[in-house]
Amino acid sequence: EIGIGTQASLQWMQRACYVGCALILSECTVDWLKHGFIIKFNMIDPKIYEVYRLILCGDVVKEARPSSSIPSLRTTLRRFGFIPIPLAGLLFRVIWDTLATVRMEARVSLIVATVLNMMALKLLVRIYVLGHAAKHVFATQSEEAAEPAPTL
Repeated sequence: EIGIGTQASLQWMQRACYVGCALILSECTVDWLKHGFIIKFNMIDPKIYEVYRLILCGDVVKEARPSSSIPSLRTTLRRFGFIPIPLAGLLFRVIWDTLATVRMEARVSLIVATVLNMMALKLLVRIYVLGHAAKHVFATQSEEAAEPAPTL
């Protein structure tokens, strides 16, 4: 049997998941419509997204090389306009407030565990993105190398 405190936290978690899913779905829908209108009314060829994808994949592959002088993922993150520090601050604040009733030692240990889990998740995502980018870049390079040179 679920206790009252556990059931209340379960209901809170379900509500938070519903809100999060609705937020992500609405963001994807708005972005899809926005890009559709931009492409249509500015008469841009939709294949530009493939070129943009190749540029981003090339940036990721270049930054992963040991000889690269570019700090890891800075150029790619700048192209996206993504700033991770405010998001991390928001995450820690939400966790801190959620654990308001927990003892200070447990709260700090949960924050440390969250930091370690986020670092592990970042590493896994980085490995996946690097693999995908390298596969895409090398496939494009092999296609270009396989094409016959134009004759004059």
